[in-house]
Amino acid sequence: MTKAIFTVCNIAYLPRALVLAKSVYEHDKSVLHIYIFDQRRALPQLPDYIVVHWPDEFFGKRDLNLAFKYDIIELSTALKPFIALSLLKDYYSVIFLDPDTKIYRSLDSIWSILSESSSVLLTPHYLKPQPDNDYESDLPMMRFGSFNLGFFAITRSPSTYSFLHWWDKRCRRLCYMESQNGLSTDQKWISIAPCLFSCIKILYDPTLNVAPWNLFERRVTIDNGDFTIDHKDKLTFFHFSNFDHADLQYNKCRTSTCSNDDWPELEYLSSLYSAELKVTSEYLRFVNPRYTFEYFASGEYITPLLRRAYASNEGYFSNIDDPFNSYNILLFAKKNRLLSRNNKKYVVRKNLLNTSNQFSKTLNKVYFLMRMLLWIVGPNTFFDMMKGLVLISLTRKHPALWRFD
Repeated sequence: MTKAIFTVCNIAYLPRALVLAKSVYEHDKSVLHIYIFDQRRALPQLPDYIVVHWPDEFFGKRDLNLAFKYDIIELSTALKPFIALSLLKDYYSVIFLDPDTKIYRSLDSIWSILSESSSVLLTPHYLKPQPDNDYESDLPMMRFGSFNLGFFAITRSPSTYSFLHWWDKRCRRLCYMESQNGLSTDQKWISIAPCLFSCIKILYDPTLNVAPWNLFERRVTIDNGDFTIDHKDKLTFFHFSNFDHADLQYNKCRTSTCSNDDWPELEYLSSLYSAELKVTSEYLRFVNPRYTFEYFASGEYITPLLRRAYASNEGYFSNIDDPFNSYNILLFAKKNRLLSRNNKKYVVRKNLLNTSNQFSKTLNKVYFLMRMLLWIVGPNTFFDMMKGLVLISLTRKHPALWRFD
């Protein structure tokens, strides 16, 4: 066999992966390898164009430790280079696609480029500069990386192996979502990869990896019944990142330069995806969606702060092969008050620092305390303290913060 396409997800994202799989088969006549980061469980009968891989098939000896120190996004992205390396043993060319992607035409153009010369193919987040104003600039690309790793393609070669081994090593150690520390899971590493590996080719095709972050520069249109980009070439694949059934025009995610535009073509594209996603979700409705690696074997929820505390002392816990079944780690969590009350899960608070949102009252109290601190210590010390707080926020880098006795 010469080519393979794969994706990674947990059970909760499997409905999206099924939509992707169907589109891959319809337009590329390929099967989709789905690597599920969850405990093996019974699934309904899946189509023949889907090959499911469970952790007991692809996890290495120490990968349970990765599952403990990383959240689901960090973990699944951390093992992408390793999975790609394993697929290259059996396939000459490999494409990765995020599970919330859908294919709209054949991927022959990508396979062709791979067969000609290139070892690694990447797509930038966008191809034109962002509007230069107070609210939008190219800062997000600097924070999260130049290339969107919802797609990459590789072909078997010595240079590809060198690149993947380099990427794999760094993702295993540092695949955190810590933009304040220059990290953005697996993605930020690839910003420097073209400087180190000449085998990388950047694709400037606007029909590839169309997504909310690049809608300001490319418009989804319809011509002769096909989705196109700017009434020119056919759409190859759309990345439905942060998809919301109630926001089919992606108004919440588009940049201000196009956020107020009525976009019926985009809404139609999203409505079709929404309908397919509802069908696959219904098909999997009896499958328990709980993420396996979010809880100890005894049932206690693993908080994000506990993951960082564990990461800050990996050496101390290095003799523990399965942290999810470790009494010592559970005792460490209790001593340091790292377990949540009533096993309550952490919920990400988006736009926490936006003073116009629901957290403005809380922020006003924080601002009051900060003004008091400024009055006490003076502007120079206050300025240093604010910079220091950014470093302190990286709790995994402060092992002395945690108690062991």
